[in-house]
Amino acid sequence: MDAIYKSLKGKTVIVVGTGSLGGAIVNDFLEQGCKVYGIDNNQDTLDNLSNKYSEYGYLFQPQLADVTEVQDFETILKTIGDNEETPIHSFVYTAGLGVSSEPDSFKDRLPEELFQLNVFGLMYGIRAISEYLDKGSSIIATGSLNATRPEHGMSMYDTTKAAIHQYMKTASLHFGPKGIRVNVVAPGYIHTTQTETEMEDSITKKRIEDSTTLGYIGEPKDVSSVVIFLASDASNYLTGEVIHVDGGLADAQYPAIKKQIDNI
Repeated sequence: MDAIYKSLKGKTVIVVGTGSLGGAIVNDFLEQGCKVYGIDNNQDTLDNLSNKYSEYGYLFQPQLADVTEVQDFETILKTIGDNEETPIHSFVYTAGLGVSSEPDSFKDRLPEELFQLNVFGLMYGIRAISEYLDKGSSIIATGSLNATRPEHGMSMYDTTKAAIHQYMKTASLHFGPKGIRVNVVAPGYIHTTQTETEMEDSITKKRIEDSTTLGYIGEPKDVSSVVIFLASDASNYLTGEVIHVDGGLADAQYPAIKKQIDNI
C-alpha cells in the first residue's frame, strides 16, 4: 500500500479470518512492519499466505483455529498474548460467512451457525484478548452495509452484521476510558471469493457498478487500507465509528431507483 504509518512499525497484530479481505489486511500490516498472527480454519489458506509472505520470515505467524470452537479459539489467543513481550496493538476480526435465507425458509441450525461465526466468535475473541491490549490498542471488525441497508434474501446475514455494529459501538464505551479504540469497517460490494460467482454474471455486475456513485466494484485493498488507518495513530481520536467502504452505494440507492423509473 502507498501510505506508511510509522506508528505501526514493530507492533504485533492479530487478524482473524485470512480469506480475501483478511489476506489483504495481513499483507498491509506486514508492509507496515508489523508482526502478524493470521488465524483461519483453512490450512490451505494459511499455507498459501505463508508461501506468499515467506520473505517476511517470523513476522507472519499462521495459526489454525476454528472460532466456533470457543475454548480452542480462546486458548490460542491467550497463548499468543502470553508469548508476546509487548501488548497486542490491534485485534482485527474479519471471519464471517454470508448465506442466503428468508424469514420463512432457512435450514435448521442456520441462525446458530451464522451467529456463532459472525458474531459470537468476535465476542469471545475480544473477551480473550482484552487483557493483552493496552492504551493505544485497537479492536476492528468488518461489518457490512447490509447492517443498515437490508438486502432481499439475506435476512440472517444482515441481522448478524447489525449485531456486530451495535456490539462494537457498545464495546467502545467500555474500552474508551482505557485508551483502546473500537471501530467497524463496513464494506459494500467487494471482489472476494464469496462474491466472485455473482460477479461472473455481466448483467448483475453492471447493476452493482451502476448502483455506486464511483461506478465500479471495490477490491479487498480498498477495505484493508481503511483497517490500517484505523489501527494507526492517524485515527487516534476516532472510536465507536462505522466506516462505510462502499463506493457511495449507500447514498446512491435513491438516484439508482430514479434512473430505473426514468427508463420505464
